[in-house]
Amino acid sequence: MERHELVGGARRRGIGRAAGRIVPVAPGVRCRGSSGGQAQTEIWNGRSWTAEAPGPPDGLFFGVACTPTGSCIAVGYFSGTNSSLAEQWDGTSWSVLPLPVLLTEPGEQSELLGVSCASGSCTAVGWAGLGGDYSPVAVRWSGTTVTSLDTTSAASSRTELYGVSCASPTTCTGVGFYDDVSLGAVHSLAETVAPNTSSLQVTHNPPGEPGSFLAGVSCASRSICIAVGFAVGSSGADATLDDWWYGGVWSNVSTPNPSGSASAELSGVSCTAMNACMAVGSASGSSGATTTLAERWNGSSWAIQPTP
Repeated sequence: MERHELVGGARRRGIGRAAGRIVPVAPGVRCRGSSGGQAQTEIWNGRSWTAEAPGPPDGLFFGVACTPTGSCIAVGYFSGTNSSLAEQWDGTSWSVLPLPVLLTEPGEQSELLGVSCASGSCTAVGWAGLGGDYSPVAVRWSGTTVTSLDTTSAASSRTELYGVSCASPTTCTGVGFYDDVSLGAVHSLAETVAPNTSSLQVTHNPPGEPGSFLAGVSCASRSICIAVGFAVGSSGADATLDDWWYGGVWSNVSTPNPSGSASAELSGVSCTAMNACMAVGSASGSSGATTTLAERWNGSSWAIQPTP
């Protein structure tokens, strides 16, 4: 069945969008829009719209974290409305959490991409914006309510947070990237995310690499964190990347790339101690085939671990 997208004023004028064009809607044609954070379909009979019974929300999860008491928070976004999504597991069932307003302009989008819990609270990070002009966002679940947290954008039109780790209920570190206009490439980003305060932390591209991106982070304490991602080479190929936060500064640590790989990335990391971390990601060969990748930190160096 032909589908169209509802556009502003469609309920009055009987028009929709198909293949990027505004077109009249013939009687009997269904149009798809959104209402209350979930997809909604309406049918036009030539004179008026009638809503069909709504289906389940069109949502995607990107991350999950749990508290010691067994509650879990999963984050992502509603694809129907391009708005952030957070749900809570109470030990029995999932329910959608009401989020503070993250969008301020018509047409803006937002996503929550990472979440971390410490004690009884959880912090999630992501981005919000429109047309490539994105700003970082963060929210905190106290155990009963969700509130917005301050974030800091780099001197760029696009700053996004992809991962977060909380060493305590009030001290979290978020990582991601920003567009570095001077280099014409993305640059890794880290910042402190905490109630009533936010500050950028200086990160560095690996020597000789024009760009970098941090996707995951794990903090063993307030003063020790490890973040992983990838560096963008001058040829456009990606290489694994590891940054350490220690003594108040970020520094690059060498990571191996699988032999024969054309591109490799690390997307997540978890540490139980300063000398015990596992990072995961993917690698691809010249043919484009992708394989899983795992690397282990023993306190002095990273080593690739075989995966099935």
